[in-house]
Amino acid sequence: MKTDTAICAFLVCVAMTNLATSSSMIWSGNITGLGQVNSDGLAYSGLLWIPRLAGTIHPSSKLDFALSASVLAHRQGHQDFYSGWKMTGEPYRAWIRWSDSLSEIRFGLQRLAFGPARMLRAQQWFDQLQPQDPLRFTQGVWALRYSRYSLSNRVLQLWLVQGENELRGNDILKSTDGKLETGGRFESPLLTGEMGISFHRREIEHFREKEQELRLGLDGFWDLGPGLWFELTSRYTDLNNSRIHWISTLMVGGDYTVPWGNGVTITLEHLENRLGPKLSVSEEIQNVSALGWSTALNFMDQLAGYSYYTWDTDLDLHSLFWQRTLDHWQIQIGILGSLKGGKWRQQQYGETVRIEMDGQLTIIYRY
Repeated sequence: MKTDTAICAFLVCVAMTNLATSSSMIWSGNITGLGQVNSDGLAYSGLLWIPRLAGTIHPSSKLDFALSASVLAHRQGHQDFYSGWKMTGEPYRAWIRWSDSLSEIRFGLQRLAFGPARMLRAQQWFDQLQPQDPLRFTQGVWALRYSRYSLSNRVLQLWLVQGENELRGNDILKSTDGKLETGGRFESPLLTGEMGISFHRREIEHFREKEQELRLGLDGFWDLGPGLWFELTSRYTDLNNSRIHWISTLMVGGDYTVPWGNGVTITLEHLENRLGPKLSVSEEIQNVSALGWSTALNFMDQLAGYSYYTWDTDLDLHSLFWQRTLDHWQIQIGILGSLKGGKWRQQQYGETVRIEMDGQLTIIYRY
């Protein structure tokens, strides 16, 4: 993390503390303790602070805002050797919004996520949301977004996003830094559910070559007893130094609550990626399946589990989580690992973490 970004995050926190005395503003946030250890003795510990200030510009105004920062202190080590504590920080949310009863315009650093998928998200274009994360942590994008709602539950969104030279969501290539990206989404009810169509256009960089990338997404969700949903996306780019111009992804999923005890909700999803020089020609096919389940033991405790399997590489990942929720506290204990000895990497609160056979502890205090 760049030093100037960390300083900026610190200054945002100081400003929020000074402004929080106003009656029209709400000061909130959370402090999270993180712990992780694997079977080889590699340990990770951290403390994540996300303060938030939200409020209205004026009591009679249609303008409101939110400011938030993400400050992480962490260290890792193996057995008797541990690195020193490292601190990183960055703005987490920083937006201002004008809204009335049926429309809004939001400008600044904001979350942008959509689609019905739970675990295998073909339309994870901008976020890093994970189903097992109790914080629902995801980095935002700098954007100008217009949303229009109707009384018939139709929603239109249009956005301008600032490109950044880093990967977002399920990106394969980075955007050109500073270039504006355009996109939008339309959702509409259909029978017992709804459908949505999304598009996005951006400039990407690949071995110093710059080219336009076009994305189109279609998704739907229906409640037919079991819940059923799908996401279908296609990406096209005309890179001269690559044979892959098309990436098409289809995800289908469903869930059903079995009447065992307090009810066990079982979720199943399958995703297929097709990569090739043409939309009708695939040189590589990738398949991933995911199974999730959750049940409430009582008003405070919940059990959940997730399993992933990649068919082409024969990799598996399984996890089991117990979670207790109190008024201000949330505790989660988890076990993650591969039965085949595989190693995974995933984003965790802005850092890349390697997963083997791991035990995790997360303690969240919300204020």
